[in-house]
Amino acid sequence: MTYRKAIATGIAVYAVNAISLGLGWYKMFPNIDIPLHLGGGLAAGMFAIALHDDFKRRHQVGRTPAWYDLLFVLGFVALVAIAWEFHEYVLDRTIVTRFNFAINQMSVADTIGDFLNGLIGAFVGFSAFGRKKRA
Repeated sequence: MTYRKAIATGIAVYAVNAISLGLGWYKMFPNIDIPLHLGGGLAAGMFAIALHDDFKRRHQVGRTPAWYDLLFVLGFVALVAIAWEFHEYVLDRTIVTRFNFAINQMSVADTIGDFLNGLIGAFVGFSAFGRKKRA
């Protein structure tokens, strides 16, 4: 996995999110955040794979167990998901209320669902991109 692919995927997901906010798609399609959180988890997982592989290459770390690599990717994505949810909370309390956009933080259940969707996206990314070098 390259940083370039991971960053491009992240930018694409963020762009779709920005367009969704601007066009009011969150009001029209309340579940639109599910694929966006899956995509965000995928992008963050891809970045974690690139970061982890780069670190192992630079520091000449040999093969690591698949469970360790998966734990690193899921842990990294969990931190990104927490930061993203905090970002949504701050947006809701500032820009969203000022311009009457759709609120991102609907409930605690929604936030936990967002975490779960991000981790599912990370697992899919790890399955698709992280295991190839270990096979």
